[in-house]
Amino acid sequence: MSEYTDQVYLQTFRNYVALKLHFDERSKYDYKPDSLGRLSVETMLKRKDLHFFAQLTQTYNGNEKEIYEHLLTCFLANPTMWIGDMLVKKYQKQTQTRLDNIKVIHYNVVSLFDSVSAFTDDIKSVFICSKNDRPSVIKLHGNTHDEVFACIDTVNSFTQQDTCNPLWYARKSRIHSYAKLLDFNHETVLYCKDKLGVLC
Repeated sequence: MSEYTDQVYLQTFRNYVALKLHFDERSKYDYKPDSLGRLSVETMLKRKDLHFFAQLTQTYNGNEKEIYEHLLTCFLANPTMWIGDMLVKKYQKQTQTRLDNIKVIHYNVVSLFDSVSAFTDDIKSVFICSKNDRPSVIKLHGNTHDEVFACIDTVNSFTQQDTCNPLWYARKSRIHSYAKLLDFNHETVLYCKDKLGVLC
């Protein structure tokens, strides 16, 4: 591999490791671009699965942003996913769907709050966990995209609640980690604060 190609592959490798740590429930690591600069070409070349990083990089013609979004989609699907499993074509389609959801997040957030308002005036209550279960908003609107819940989580931190429900534990961890990686429109955040009675 040429020096240029090595560097391109290295960025894919670094993003893979950084996102894997970010979504690891046992880790306190938060993803930051270029935060794993200590991972060298030499370290990467020692890996027996190097060809998978090369293949993923080539799939997106070395486009770092597109590779990052693909990796992110894969770790949202499975936080412990191995690089070899990320080459399945369905994740390319899921990545595009996720990015499309982000483009219309304000509309989706408004739609969720409208649905909640249709059956209760106490919107805050649907984001509170009962002793042994998920928040009712997750039970009633569980198919809502994680981007919507991630936006709301930046306002009221509802994913910080613990219950005995293992399904909630997995979902809340994913939503909370995802929220840290998204840059939400200021208007959408203000809308969430208004609906939840959070002081600006």
